[in-house]
Amino acid sequence: MRKLKKIQFFTARQNADGTIRYYWQPSAGLRRMGWTIKALSADETTAQQEAVRLNAEVEAWRKNSPDAVLSQKPRRAPVMRGSMNALILELKQDRRYQKLAAKTRYEYERNFEFLLSIFGGGQVAQIDRKSIDDLYDALLRTKGVFVANSKLKTLRKLLNYGVRRGYLSSSPMTLFELEKQPHRTSVWTDEAFDAFIETAMKERRSVALAAMLSRWTAQRRGDVLAMKWSDYRNGHIHVTQSKTGVQVTIPAVPSLEKMLNETPKTSIYIVVSEQTGNPYNKDNFSRVFRKILDRAAQEHPSIDFSGLLLIDFRRTLMTEMGDSECSDSEMRSISGHSGNSRLLHTVYCQNTARQAENGLRKVFEHKYG
Repeated sequence: MRKLKKIQFFTARQNADGTIRYYWQPSAGLRRMGWTIKALSADETTAQQEAVRLNAEVEAWRKNSPDAVLSQKPRRAPVMRGSMNALILELKQDRRYQKLAAKTRYEYERNFEFLLSIFGGGQVAQIDRKSIDDLYDALLRTKGVFVANSKLKTLRKLLNYGVRRGYLSSSPMTLFELEKQPHRTSVWTDEAFDAFIETAMKERRSVALAAMLSRWTAQRRGDVLAMKWSDYRNGHIHVTQSKTGVQVTIPAVPSLEKMLNETPKTSIYIVVSEQTGNPYNKDNFSRVFRKILDRAAQEHPSIDFSGLLLIDFRRTLMTEMGDSECSDSEMRSISGHSGNSRLLHTVYCQNTARQAENGLRKVFEHKYG
C-alpha cells in the first residue's frame, strides 16, 4: 500500500481484494472524550477532505467555540486554567457582560472567535506587547483600521478583565494606542437612491422595501429587518430599538406608505426574502444589498455610487433634517439618540410622534417646497 498524505488521524486499511478503506481515527484521549472512529469515503481525495474537516471540528471543540457545528457529540472540552479560553468563558458569565445588548454580545462573540484562533488555549499571562503589536500591524495591512481596532478593543477588554480576575498582574495593552478611525460622511443623493430603488424593484422588491424603510425611518439594519406588520398602524411605524431599547414612532412618508400598502402580507414580518419566505438574517441581507447596489452602478454609470453603504441611509435622513433646521428633539424622535449623544448638544427631551411628524414635514418642505 502506497504512502498516504500526512493528515492527522487519517488512516487507511487494505482489504483482502486489494481495495483501500479510509478512516478518521482520533487519538485515545479524544476517544475518551466521546470522539469516535469514522469511516470515510472510498475516494482518497474526498476522504482526505473529510478528515481535514473533522480535524477542524476537533480544533473548534477544543476552543469551546460557541458557533462550532460538530458532526459528533463529544463531551465538553476541558478548559485549561489561565488560558484565553478560560478567560473568555469567565467574562461571558459576568453579570455586566450578560446585560449587554444582543447585538453587542454578537460582535464580541465574533471577536472572541478570532482571538481564540490566534491565542488558542495558551496562557493569557504569556501574551506580550510584541505579539499584540505584530497582530495589530497584520490586521491593519490585511483588514483595515475598523476591523483591526474592533479586534484589539476586544482583546484590551479581555486583558483588563484578566487583571481583575488574577490571570495576569498587568495588561500588556496599557497605553496601547489605536489608529484613529475616520468618520463616515457619505450620504445618499436622491438620484442615487431612486436609481437603486429602480434596480432593486426588478431584482428583489423586498430589498427595495427595506431600503425605503431605512431611508425614511433612519433605523438600523437589524431593526428594519425585525419590523412587523403590527408595528405599522395608523400611518406610523413603531420601533423599539434593539441596541438602546429606545422607542420611536415615525410617520410613513407618502412614498413609503404607498409601497407598504402595495406589499402583500405573507408573513408577520414586513421585509421577507422572496427565496425563503422568511425574514433575512442581517449578514445575508447585506450581501444581497451589496449585489443589487453593484448592479445599480452598472445600470446607471452616470451616477456616483462609490462609498455608499446601507448604513448611510440613517446619516442621510439626519443630515437632511439638520439642513431643514429641525430641532434636536425632532431629530432624536426619529433617530432615538439620547440628549447627551455626540449628535446632539442640548438637554434631552422626550421623544414624541408629533416631533417626528414635524421633522419629516420640514424635510419635505425644504426639499420640495
